[in-house]
Amino acid sequence: MNSLMFLSKPFHTDPRVIKEINTLLSGGHNVSLIFWNKYNECVFTDSVIGVVKPQEGVVFKFCSVNAKPFFGSSFLSNPKWCKEAYELALRMHSLNKYDVVHCHDLDTLKIGVKLKKKLGVKLIYDCHDAIPFYFRSKTLSLMARKYEKKLLEHVDHIITVTEPMIEYLNTDKPITLVMNCCETIMDKYIEPDSDVFTVVYIGTMNRHRMFPEIVDIIGKMRDVRFIVGGRREALYDAVKKRCEQYDNVEFVGELSFEEVLTYILNSHAIISILQPDDENNKLTIPTKVFEAMAYGRASIVTDGMHYSKIVKENNCGVAVPYSKEGVMRAIEMLKENKMYKKLGINGIKVAKEKYNWYNEGKKLLQVYEELGG
Repeated sequence: MNSLMFLSKPFHTDPRVIKEINTLLSGGHNVSLIFWNKYNECVFTDSVIGVVKPQEGVVFKFCSVNAKPFFGSSFLSNPKWCKEAYELALRMHSLNKYDVVHCHDLDTLKIGVKLKKKLGVKLIYDCHDAIPFYFRSKTLSLMARKYEKKLLEHVDHIITVTEPMIEYLNTDKPITLVMNCCETIMDKYIEPDSDVFTVVYIGTMNRHRMFPEIVDIIGKMRDVRFIVGGRREALYDAVKKRCEQYDNVEFVGELSFEEVLTYILNSHAIISILQPDDENNKLTIPTKVFEAMAYGRASIVTDGMHYSKIVKENNCGVAVPYSKEGVMRAIEMLKENKMYKKLGINGIKVAKEKYNWYNEGKKLLQVYEELGG
């Protein structure tokens, strides 16, 4: 099948999208991608970051739309991006004749619905997050949810990331669970090359993940090192400045996939603390939890949430309250008798058996086979 994907950010920052592209290419599908290059931050030459070379006869193409955003939220601020992406898609369709449009998250779904109405293509909604819960205003959140439900009427198949997300979507449309697991899994546990207990966080730095306060919490602990990095967004600059106040905290900024792996393997634990009151956090599983499993690192998570149940059931991390005391207790627990090693070994085991992209990718290919049939 010929697939056209839409994504409202530079795709090299989204491992899930890259994994899906690689899986579809390996399955013999042609893939084109239109993404929103908001700040001209994504520049490619001959190679495309993370995308494998397709087999002979299979094609991958990508195009960026550089429309500047306005206001704060991509969901409310993208009319120019939507218009330009839609018009570009029509031009590309005249050359490629797409069979399916694959929209990543709600902020691209409107484009897919318009294309389905005009071209008669199949439409996939790949729902990574409950975007209506991004809004602090209950009124805006309800409006966004109604908008999502209206667009869902035109969707042929939904893909989403967790069982709670399936319940949230609450639809009779066909829906497939494709979790955001890792492709690469360590063969065996590798001891970190550091005498100091090291905690790592590579991701978005915002208040829903206890930033910047968590820098102070770990920065004031003895015999602990904290590595912090992520994309230049949200509280990036404030966190960078806060990290400079502590000798045991290293701010590493934006990293390539290879650099992220290096820092993970040189750590003892990956911290993935989420604010429990955030509705979207209640529904999703951070990619960092699956990375911790795959690379044999203990997870530190917030207790009482969907993702912490998975961590506790598989004994691959510690779940603690979302508080200063909780973070400190988690680190002390992991340091004691090298508990981190036992949990890391358990993580590798469950990643090999269940939580891996090999299993999830097969489900993605099945969706395409059903739509093509």
